[in-house]
Amino acid sequence: MGRNTRDKNYRDQLWKKVGLVFQFPEQQLFEATVFDELAYGLRNMGLNKQEIDTRVNEALENVGLDPEQLRTSSPFCLSGGMMRRVAVASILAMKQEILVLDEPTAGLDPEGSAHILQTIKKYQQENKVTVVLVSHCINELILLADRLVVLDNGKVGAWGSTRDVLAQDDLQHYDRLFPDYIRILFDLKKHGWKINTGMLTVEEAANELGRVLKGGG
Repeated sequence: MGRNTRDKNYRDQLWKKVGLVFQFPEQQLFEATVFDELAYGLRNMGLNKQEIDTRVNEALENVGLDPEQLRTSSPFCLSGGMMRRVAVASILAMKQEILVLDEPTAGLDPEGSAHILQTIKKYQQENKVTVVLVSHCINELILLADRLVVLDNGKVGAWGSTRDVLAQDDLQHYDRLFPDYIRILFDLKKHGWKINTGMLTVEEAANELGRVLKGGG
């Protein structure tokens, strides 16, 4: 953002620009109803009732929840997965410039995870905002992220464009983090195959393997 976050005056404004979803949503939910949970930040922004209603309904629908069924429900009576959706919706409703999401799909089934990730990607593309996703599940990030940072005991192990990071030779000792099709490519490279590991999809990996088997390597 080009500003010094140590500046107290600027730091006080950051809540309007940066949205954060905790790894454990119960640590950030506090209102009596789902509606009030999403409306809290919007009221602090000074929005009128009609705009608040519109944003709350839109955000809940975006994460796959029914506003009419849940707006008067307590967020603490929901399942862990639904609580996570409410937490994500509360941030989407505020339409901030930067979103930071810590393990946003933890506790969700595969369908719920896919829905949340698609919602975040769509939100990012439509609003041109910056999204930072923290996850142990790199499978989720490979097709979503423009850039990857691999952290190893608090230090940066690798970083760059997603494709460039996957192609790095020194990334092989992190291969346990990656999906099976990329681990296969890493294993072949360890055994001396001249193969490009910077593949984002199963189809790309299969094509690269086919190229090498045909003598293209």
